[in-house]
Amino acid sequence: MLKTIKLSKTMALKSKPLTRTKIKIIENTIEAYKEILSIALDFGLKNKRKSHRKIREGIYEEIKNKYPKLPTHYIYTASQDASTRIKSFISMKKRGKAYTETPEVRNVSLWLDDILFNYKDFKTNIEKLFSIDKEGKKTLHLRLSTPNGRIVIPLKPHKQFFKVLNEGWKIKAGFKLILNKEDGTITILIPLEKEITINDDYKAVYALDFNLDNITYGNFENIEMIKADLGKLTEKYSNIMANIQEKFSFKGIHKQEKPLKRKGFILLKKFGRRLKNIREDKLKKLANKIAKELKEKDAVLIIEDLSSYFNQNIAKKSFKKLKHKLHNISAKKFLNYLKNKCLEFGVKVVEVNPAYTSILCPNCGNRLSQLYKLADERALPLRLMYCFDCEFYADRDAVAVFNLIKRFMGLYPFSPKSNEPIAEGTVFPMKLWVEDNPFP
Repeated sequence: MLKTIKLSKTMALKSKPLTRTKIKIIENTIEAYKEILSIALDFGLKNKRKSHRKIREGIYEEIKNKYPKLPTHYIYTASQDASTRIKSFISMKKRGKAYTETPEVRNVSLWLDDILFNYKDFKTNIEKLFSIDKEGKKTLHLRLSTPNGRIVIPLKPHKQFFKVLNEGWKIKAGFKLILNKEDGTITILIPLEKEITINDDYKAVYALDFNLDNITYGNFENIEMIKADLGKLTEKYSNIMANIQEKFSFKGIHKQEKPLKRKGFILLKKFGRRLKNIREDKLKKLANKIAKELKEKDAVLIIEDLSSYFNQNIAKKSFKKLKHKLHNISAKKFLNYLKNKCLEFGVKVVEVNPAYTSILCPNCGNRLSQLYKLADERALPLRLMYCFDCEFYADRDAVAVFNLIKRFMGLYPFSPKSNEPIAEGTVFPMKLWVEDNPFP
């Protein structure tokens, strides 16, 4: 059976360095927008208004009197921004996650209504917005309305932008503008959407288990393990940053409010950004590789349904260093990358509860015993799990893959405390990739 869904993603395009005049105009526009946003937030909270339409009606005359030259649609977008922030703040406050009495306006991105720039050309005829510079590179021109009139912003489209357009992704409304003061440029966030057809008539079932240093996926006949080494990567950069903190920290009590010298902050930011870029590049490439393979095999993918606080909950029971690694391997982010990439290729993805999938025997459902116990925080290269009831054994990650598939098929007990027997015919033949039997 065919099912059509809509996917969305955001593409970031950076501009060429702008003139001082244009930067000043954009800075003034953002400052005005920030003040409008603060007024809209105060009005919405005091009058208990969450609808952007009611917020806009309440502040419209005040803002028009204060900023007569500001295009009206900035009031519309600031009201939408305020409405989103108020709803988020109220939700966080109910869950006890809000630490201030009112939402604070710190970072502001300029929300652009489709009237504030040449959106119609982006939507219907983007080709006419391109020009070719002296170096033969294409420049994309965005004409932005400001209190000082329209200004033209030259954007630098990259290969990925052209690639997604060629793949059928359509530009939709909801652009955002971010000012980069460091290099005198701006970044435009462009939302895109695409209709995808998912085929429910799959021929194979694959499951995936994500771990510190490897990604294990496969079915009952074949298991593949990809070394990602995210735990080792995190440990390497943690040591580098710890050395930076030690080397560039101030000595003495009188400067404890500034624990690091300026160069230390610069280096921490540099290596933190490098770690993030390497990790995200690795995760995206792995997600793309796995999704392509599943598309070729016409398979459905079973993944773990992780809670929002997965890393923190697991880390509470872990060693200190392991806790840091678990927090930084981005398990949920990788599964989101993989899910989106699979959907792009038309591969169906099913999320199942991962509870106890690594500790129950896929053959008989009884609790497995770990062959080797971890004596310290270092991960052993082989973590065999053994069942004393049916003598099944396999690597912990392979066990998780088997059990995720059985849970998807409805053949797997939910809890190790369950005394319900496994129904007849639920034992599947499994080709174990652990070849040497460690038992006499």
